[in-house]
Amino acid sequence: MNYMNYYLYAYGVVNILMGCLGYVNKGSIQSLIAGGVSGLLIILGTLLAQKNPTLGYGLTGFIAVALIGRFLPAYLKDMSKVYPSLVIVLLSVVAFGLLTLNHFKCCSKCSPEKDLSSH
Repeated sequence: MNYMNYYLYAYGVVNILMGCLGYVNKGSIQSLIAGGVSGLLIILGTLLAQKNPTLGYGLTGFIAVALIGRFLPAYLKDMSKVYPSLVIVLLSVVAFGLLTLNHFKCCSKCSPEKDLSSH
């Protein structure tokens, strides 16, 4: 297992834990459900990527972008509230960045280099 998968598993667990904290601290059932579902989908996507990387990492990337889309406007609206908005945004940006870097790293290994000198 590579470093990216370790990060993605931890990212999923952190989402679940933050959903639980939202419920415990504020009584927010919405936080519990959203954090739990997003965390489980991230973990599921990472597990699924072992057999189907396109589907698994695609699902994980989609969830990361969705979380950025949900929490970045909330942070920009009130920048004094770093937790949970900025925390989730930063974790999601790192996850999406790792997925993107890994994608290009794999693509460079799989695609043959074109010899431009022969044209």
